[in-house]
Amino acid sequence: MSLQELKNFDSTDFTDLLNRVKSLYDEKIVSVKSLPFNESNFYLSEIYSPVDYLERLSIYYTDGTIYQKPHKADQKSGVAFGGMQNITMNSNSTVKATAWDFMKFLLSEEMQGISQQDGFSINKSVNDKILEELVNGAKKGPVNTGKGGTIQVSEKDLQVLKTMISEASLPITSRSNKVHTIIAEEAKAYFTGQKTAEDVANLIQNRVTTYINE
Repeated sequence: MSLQELKNFDSTDFTDLLNRVKSLYDEKIVSVKSLPFNESNFYLSEIYSPVDYLERLSIYYTDGTIYQKPHKADQKSGVAFGGMQNITMNSNSTVKATAWDFMKFLLSEEMQGISQQDGFSINKSVNDKILEELVNGAKKGPVNTGKGGTIQVSEKDLQVLKTMISEASLPITSRSNKVHTIIAEEAKAYFTGQKTAEDVANLIQNRVTTYINE
């Protein structure tokens, strides 16, 4: 989230969002209590690899479908993604050329294609190869998950996954983000009926502005 976006919590866009979220609870569409997946219509689930994606199509629901999390109508389109770790190169390094060669090696098809690796590759050709193998496997019958089981897969399922990978463009920020903490702390007063959405938005705006200026 950019600093410019952080300055708009007192806008009607944000208060409307608060109102919409509260209405979901008021209308019993979502619940504060945690429910088992077999008692709900949706279940939040992160996807960790192409095979993991296929497993999650059926792990919670029969003939399940994966949807993106809801977002504002004018929000930049794309799929959110995150990494298990970050690798950077020090700008003051005296061996930048060597470090860059090592970075390129880590990103190469040779390294990204190691079968023991989990997750999605950031190398497009590696993902394409994995998906091609899954498509070919699906034509022959159930796909082996590598965990002692098999699942039925359609080419349509794999095309959805391919589209999701190509649209990955929204990096997930850290859960410990200070701005997220401020929102969570102040929004409680609105959801419990202690303050209006406008009052809460102004409080969030003031705290975020103070945080940015520190």
